[in-house]
Amino acid sequence: MDVEEAKTDATAPSAPQTLGTNVIAATISTSGFIPPDSMGAVGPTQIVVPVNGRIRTLTKTGALDGIIDTTTDNFFTSVRNASTTSDPRVVFDRLSQRWFIVMINTATPNRVLVAISSGATITGMGSFTFFQFRHDFVGPTPNADTGGFADQPSLGVDNNALYVGVNVFNAAGTAFLGSTGFVINKANLIGGSLVVTPFRQLSTGSIAGPFAPLGVTNMNPSATEGYFIGVDNLAFSKLQIRRVSSPGGTPSISSNITLTVPATALPRTVPAQGSSPLPLDGNDDRLVDAQITNGSLWTAHGIQVNSSGVASSTGGRNGVRFYEIINLTTTPSLRQSGTLFDPAASNPLFFWTGSIATSGQGHTALGPVSPLLRHSMAARSTAMLEWRSTAVSRAVPLGR
Repeated sequence: MDVEEAKTDATAPSAPQTLGTNVIAATISTSGFIPPDSMGAVGPTQIVVPVNGRIRTLTKTGALDGIIDTTTDNFFTSVRNASTTSDPRVVFDRLSQRWFIVMINTATPNRVLVAISSGATITGMGSFTFFQFRHDFVGPTPNADTGGFADQPSLGVDNNALYVGVNVFNAAGTAFLGSTGFVINKANLIGGSLVVTPFRQLSTGSIAGPFAPLGVTNMNPSATEGYFIGVDNLAFSKLQIRRVSSPGGTPSISSNITLTVPATALPRTVPAQGSSPLPLDGNDDRLVDAQITNGSLWTAHGIQVNSSGVASSTGGRNGVRFYEIINLTTTPSLRQSGTLFDPAASNPLFFWTGSIATSGQGHTALGPVSPLLRHSMAARSTAMLEWRSTAVSRAVPLGR
């Protein structure tokens, strides 16, 4: 596989990290849902894995610990209003030493569901306090989202707030009404009260802005601003950033901060064993994860590329593109980007729905899914140590 990069000097990269624990946390037999919308986070002693239909806790060695092993409907039963749950997100907040979990219910108009733990160690369902808000009932009403459906919430956490971004559709699910970002005061939430500030119409069908806005996680205890980021909803090869001021007080949000990136394209459908004649959905080009580490914002998404790793609507394979964005508090700029892809002339591997994580040492891991035409789907990973180089392509070992 190749990773195509753009960096600033000629220091060669070191070897990537080796894979650690690898565990099957949930299957269709335990969740019952397709797609699973797989999510997970790691704390000091436990791993929490919520997928559509199931939530489980595991030890750091990857064994089910039996503390929580239940349906997501049961987990959120006190706030889901008898409606099924969907689209999980989880973050372990090192600053408050708490777990935050977000889902939606599926009634229309629907609720955003929030769970917060009492500490770092989960001992049972009683470790969590549950909250909910109907997405179109916070802030002034009626509004542009009234009566709609808030889809696929994101979750970012920093020392001031939680940041939840959604796309909102009409009740019939046939029209995109716009994207909305919610800022939830973290101190109030820890104290037992829910204070939500909505920012609606961040983008619409005719107004440029972040599509499927991601709330950005930032573990810097001195952070004073928060962020939403997404691909531009009207144009390829652009990211849109929204900066949130005073997130722990009376939040306000900036206008679009536009960042031009290397060419992008919508991912194509994905062939896999058992999917013929119907391929798997390649989704769209929305960003999947976003976090700030050491002042840099790291994010990634799936795009269609050709055998050279260049975005193309006829490229014949999907790759995962990552970005490192710097100068966030002034004029954001792209420090580097790269694309994980298969250069094979025929029968290429596909990479899509890639997550990204960066350590405090600057080591970055991409976690795409890679189904093969003649094989079953496999989760894969590739890792990069901190380096700086100039427009090189290098082979990256993959793990399964």
